Amino acid sequence: MAIAYGDTQRHKPNPEPRLLAASQMKINPEECVYVGDAISDFEAATSAGMKFVMYTEGETVAQTSVDSFEALPPLINSL
Repeated sequence: MAIAYGDTQRHKPNPEPRLLAASQMKINPEECVYVGDAISDFEAATSAGMKFVMYTEGETVAQTSVDSFEALPPLINSL
């Protein structure tokens, strides 16, 4: 399942694409973890009511961040 740019009229930082994805997967937004690498990803996820993990090697606006893909599964499981 994928949400493409043309699937919604509004785009990040608007939460509409994330909410559409959650709806299509029949998952409540609060149960979702969105991983992104930009402030607009953080804004979109928090506006949608989703947990957020920032993928970065530098400073972050997010409460939770990682700098390797290997670190994602255990971190997501801990949320």
